[in-house]
Amino acid sequence: MIHLNFRTASRQMKALLLGVLVAHLGYYMILPILPIYLKQVKTLGITEIGLILAISSFSFQVASVIGGFLADRIGRRTMISLGAVIRAGAFLGFAFSQSLWTLIIMALLNGLGGGFNAPTTKAAIAALASDEHKTTAFSLRGIAANVCYSWNHQLALCPQKLWRKPLSPHSSRVILANI
Repeated sequence: MIHLNFRTASRQMKALLLGVLVAHLGYYMILPILPIYLKQVKTLGITEIGLILAISSFSFQVASVIGGFLADRIGRRTMISLGAVIRAGAFLGFAFSQSLWTLIIMALLNGLGGGFNAPTTKAAIAALASDEHKTTAFSLRGIAANVCYSWNHQLALCPQKLWRKPLSPHSSRVILANI
């Protein structure tokens, strides 16, 4: 019996797993500092911050259904790429948005990009893995996603810990723009 692991996985499977790793690395690096950034730099209130986070989550759920349908129509590779580009643009947009409405639009785009990317990636992994290796393939995907979750809380807050002061508008913008 041949066991599936990262070393023996196909190039396509490795690309998908690395994509999951990179996507979660970026997302989980931004997620812990986004409310702080919105409060300190954009001077939003708690209700506005909650609204932005809720819109992002809700649009992710809606886009997941739409993304699955579109993936069947135009292809998984296109939807995965489109989702990654939309989400990256939304994160960059958070750094340069000047009003609540543009932040809301960025939250919608963030959810849209994630909703296009995540379920389509899971469908691609399911299609690439043999029936015998599906559980292992999804376990590797889970490892790639959750390893980033455990690393990024430290990485995202590293500038704050190093300089022992709150995030400034400049440092927050640099962190968000470089991710």
